[in-house]
Amino acid sequence: MITFISRLSQPLKTLYLLWFVAVLAVVGTIFLEGPVAPVLGAAGAVVLLTGLTLVTNLNHAADALAQSMKDYRPLGVDYSRSWMATPAYAKLFGGLSILVGAGFIVAALIEA
Repeated sequence: MITFISRLSQPLKTLYLLWFVAVLAVVGTIFLEGPVAPVLGAAGAVVLLTGLTLVTNLNHAADALAQSMKDYRPLGVDYSRSWMATPAYAKLFGGLSILVGAGFIVAALIEA
């Protein structure tokens, strides 16, 4: 996984790492029974920014993600000829991430 993330372009690499931190923060807040709304909103912002980065192909983020999918073989599975290893799929994933991130932000604003 570290080699997969290391091959991404800079804004996407940072957002991926922030995404992992946001997931840990949401899970930790739920277990500690703290206020979930601010953490959920921050997680939504990270997901939304990741989606915007992929959709706009900022700094060739979608291209780098597609190339990383071609080169990375999790558990020996080869995705190099799969549709998931194309920039179009990365942009579709980015568009869906925008919707999910916006949903998280709206849910956080409603709960707050």
